[in-house]
Amino acid sequence: MITPTSIAVSTGYGNAKKTTWWNLIAFGDAMTNFLKKGDAAMFIGEPAFLRFLGVPG
Repeated sequence: MITPTSIAVSTGYGNAKKTTWWNLIAFGDAMTNFLKKGDAAMFIGEPAFLRFLGVPG
C-alpha cells in the first residue's frame, strides 16, 4: 500500500529535520488507519482526495 510515509521515504523527505520526519510517520500511520476503516474508500479516485494526499491534479 502506498501511504504518505512511503511517499515521504521515496521522495527523500527522510533527509528533513528529525521532528518533521516523525511528524510524517505519525501522519502516515494515521492515514493508514483511516483508510483501513473504509471511510475513505469511496474518495480514493476523487481528485480532491488525491490532492489531499499530495498527488498533483
